[in-house]
Amino acid sequence: MRDFDGFVGAAKDLFGELVQQELLSFEDAVKLKDTPGIYVFYEEGTPVYVGRTRKLRQRLRAHVSDSHNSASYALKRTRAAHGLAATYTKSMSRKVIATEEPYRQTFLDEIAKIKGMRIRFLEVQDPIEQYLLELLASLKFEVSLSGFDTS
Repeated sequence: MRDFDGFVGAAKDLFGELVQQELLSFEDAVKLKDTPGIYVFYEEGTPVYVGRTRKLRQRLRAHVSDSHNSASYALKRTRAAHGLAATYTKSMSRKVIATEEPYRQTFLDEIAKIKGMRIRFLEVQDPIEQYLLELLASLKFEVSLSGFDTS
């Protein structure tokens, strides 16, 4: 078994591989195999989101479903557009934001924007390498680390 430094070194190498991957349209990315790895959403050429998944095709489809339980990135973008903080109150729950106006239309607009994004994907089987690569890519691309917040 590798030590921590070995995993960190592997994450750095994998990041180099990730940025060399072809930039795909969303439509082409959902045609890839349902494999584990790291994906990056690009909006107008800029990385805006880094995600980790066990099943790529399934996760990408979830990002553009209109379910408040699945489309977490669209929900985060909707909250940001309306200046809403993440909360666990019923009045501003995920379900309310995804189903009630004025938030519903923004949520659907954000889903449409995600469908228009470009994607890079790197297959990574090892879960520890996935976690470290997701963190490293998020830091290198300077995207939100809110997915790592458990509060």
